[in-house]
Amino acid sequence: MLGAISKRDVLVRAAMTIRCFGWRVFLRTLVAGRNQTFLSILMQEHAFQPASASPFEVVRQCIRLEQIAEGIYQSLAERFSAQGLIQEFFKTLARHEAEHGELLEICRIAAIRGGWDGSGLDPLRESVPLIERQMREAEAKLRAVRILGDAFWLTIEIESSEINRLFQAIVAATGSDFVRKFAQFRSTVREHLSYIQRTITTLEPSFRPACERMFACCNTHANDSASGRRAGIRT
Repeated sequence: MLGAISKRDVLVRAAMTIRCFGWRVFLRTLVAGRNQTFLSILMQEHAFQPASASPFEVVRQCIRLEQIAEGIYQSLAERFSAQGLIQEFFKTLARHEAEHGELLEICRIAAIRGGWDGSGLDPLRESVPLIERQMREAEAKLRAVRILGDAFWLTIEIESSEINRLFQAIVAATGSDFVRKFAQFRSTVREHLSYIQRTITTLEPSFRPACERMFACCNTHANDSASGRRAGIRT
């Protein structure tokens, strides 16, 4: 089974998975083929009931933003297909964005079953139209990318937007033990940005300050969210 949540992850958290999604989902996961994901199994087993669009619209919007980023990175991978290392870098970023979208959809399903506190998202809701505009501008800039430096600047610009903070806020708002206990939901953004920072600064050391600013911005929000949870406050 491929995807952001692997078969091994489910086995390690078997009791949690069964409690949150039931035996049928757990057993289907055990026999899942490599072309399936945990999300596809949830969909096949109708593990959730349709929800009103209003509380979860921000999740759908964030998934669309992740899909736009995935498309940009796929295009960059094709553009630099003659440079194996660079192509692999952008392919990996595209895969990360696809996994982010998958995790967000699992958050939405888990929230329907386990609870949702979207109050901490309020400060970021107003940012969604701005992020959407930034992502559309990034798509437009993609056409002008000709050299590797331009591609790196575009990557840093995308990752320095509010898209990662929005992801983290959605995870924090999801009142599900499944989301709280699986490390992927908490660690994926940090690992994603760490990979970007490490790779870009290795290939182009002059980008180190920009990468550090990119990483610090999102990391600060993550620390604030963790402090809020320790205090019993959803941030």
